[in-house]
Amino acid sequence: MYIKRFRYIFFVSGILQLGVICSCSKQMLHINNDQCERDTATFSHATPENVNKEDENGNTPLHFAVCQGNLALVQLILEHGATERVNKENKNGYTPLYLAVIAVINDNVDLAVDLAKCLLPYATPENVNKENKNGDTPLHLAVYKGNLALVQLLLEHGATESVNKENKDGDIPLYLAVINDNVDLAVDLVKCLLPYATPESVNKANENGNTPLHFAVRQGNLALVQLLLEHGATERVNKENKDGDTPLHLAVYKGNLALVQLLLEHDATESVSKENKDGDIPLYLAVINDNVNLAVDLVKCLLPYATPESVNKENKNGNTPLHLAVHKGNLALVQHLLKHGATERVNKENKDGVTPLYFAIMHDNVDLAVDLVKCLLPYATPGSVNKANESSGDTPLYLAVHKGNLALVQLIFEHGATESVNKENKNGDTPLHLAVHKGNLALVQLLLEHGATESVNKENKNGYTPLYLAVINDNVDLAVDLAKCLLPYATPENVNKENENGNTPLHFAVFQGNLALVQLILEHGATERVNKENKNGYTPLYLAVINDNVDLAVDLAKCLLPYATPESVNKSNENGYTPLYFAVHKDNLALVQLILEHGATESVNKADEDGYTPLYVAAIRGYRAIATLLLEQPNIQIDYNHHLNQQLRDLITQPIRERLDRILNIRHFMRNDRKR
Repeated sequence: MYIKRFRYIFFVSGILQLGVICSCSKQMLHINNDQCERDTATFSHATPENVNKEDENGNTPLHFAVCQGNLALVQLILEHGATERVNKENKNGYTPLYLAVIAVINDNVDLAVDLAKCLLPYATPENVNKENKNGDTPLHLAVYKGNLALVQLLLEHGATESVNKENKDGDIPLYLAVINDNVDLAVDLVKCLLPYATPESVNKANENGNTPLHFAVRQGNLALVQLLLEHGATERVNKENKDGDTPLHLAVYKGNLALVQLLLEHDATESVSKENKDGDIPLYLAVINDNVNLAVDLVKCLLPYATPESVNKENKNGNTPLHLAVHKGNLALVQHLLKHGATERVNKENKDGVTPLYFAIMHDNVDLAVDLVKCLLPYATPGSVNKANESSGDTPLYLAVHKGNLALVQLIFEHGATESVNKENKNGDTPLHLAVHKGNLALVQLLLEHGATESVNKENKNGYTPLYLAVINDNVDLAVDLAKCLLPYATPENVNKENENGNTPLHFAVFQGNLALVQLILEHGATERVNKENKNGYTPLYLAVINDNVDLAVDLAKCLLPYATPESVNKSNENGYTPLYFAVHKDNLALVQLILEHGATESVNKADEDGYTPLYVAAIRGYRAIATLLLEQPNIQIDYNHHLNQQLRDLITQPIRERLDRILNIRHFMRNDRKR
């Protein structure tokens, strides 16, 4: 940046200059403060040649005294004939006057003025306007440091010629005055300079294309801008810098309404439709202002001068002012733009394929989203209302459902969104999938009323139908209500559809322990899936009997068993566990009784992978009633040599124990007989 560079130059050059001078030759007339105070008579004996003598670097005693900032010494030397050396340059090209001004850089403002007052009466115009190696004159330095008194003093002594001089960075004193952070001081400095500034200087662009007006606007200095405009800056009021920004761009970007109004009053209207290098016009910059009310006021200032092309102009991302206003959620601004010709852009997509309608729907503020959409829909074509985003495939209807905004969905339907009610996005999801997934019953009902029945049987890319998503909802009552909405439109294939793990809606309903949902699904054709195993070998009956709620497990089994085949009732899983085994394991006597009544006699003697039958599981766990029930089964088989027989005897009642002993004795006899 300019200022950093400027300060760096001054800092380094100042140190070097002072270092050079302070290393004056020993042959110089050595005078310091103490000597001056002790004995001014020394100078009465000094010859003019001695007072003005130069060392090998071209420095005179006057250079040295100014360098030290010794005002009294400077005055003394001048009184003794050094006035002719005021304009003398040392070998680095620096005069005592220039060194006096450098005191400003070291922040000794008053000293710089006092030194200059001593020297200027003897300074030639060439000296007053002398440039250093960087092209800076004393006036440049004085203005940069904001030393108003020194600036006035220099101008009174012929520095007016420097007002229009550029340094090697292309900067004139007027630039340096304008960028001063002290608003009032900047105005005072400019007031000093402007009477001597040429029209070319007032409108001069630096290496970055910035004019004094650009700088003043960037500083937000209203009085300064007014001053420049009164002195001819209107000639460049529409001038672009290297970024393509005009003063109006900068004023709008900073949100300075007063500056915007002032510039427009001074013919900046041409800038209203100008693009900068980012493709932004002032209207864009106004629209994106975070202050909602200020954005409206800025736009109101600009729109009277905006061309229709400007109002509907796209930036580099394809966004129009309407896109940006909707994205910001600025309702008043949207209404204002629509009144001024932005209606043709309601259906325009930006480079991401997003229309203003998309932006409106996506607002988190539900009421604001509805109000924005109400503004846009009267101008939206059916194609726009039903348009799917290229990257996601989401339609406005899908987005409205995603937001769960019932009023918004209803509004979009009223403007022709029924065409996209069954449209799938890139994931294969329809609005109905999304509404069911979100568990929004009211939205599901509304979608079905508007023709979403076709979506009931559609699978997304994960193979899920809306019915599947309804069944897996953790809210038991909501899952039932959702299923009630969907099942009248579900095909038998959908009701019995398996996912990638072989689970059907019935599997999930049973697993969730949702009795009402199980009954509902069975009523709609899922009876054929009662005996269906998933990829882990589990049927719905398995999932019912393992439920930890004893009563619920019985109720679920009661629903399923009428449709269960003998094979399903007696089916063993990979560990050898049958439904009966699970029922025993859970100590669910009613469930054991129920399963036995539905053909589980074959399972009575089935052992698991460790060799334990349901009877011995009952024995181990001390389930007396279940063990008694199993022993009453006519086909019960007992291993007389089993190590749990004693536990079994201890568990059961006397009549059953006697029967068990007889069975064991007979089998023992038969086995021994076979050995003989």
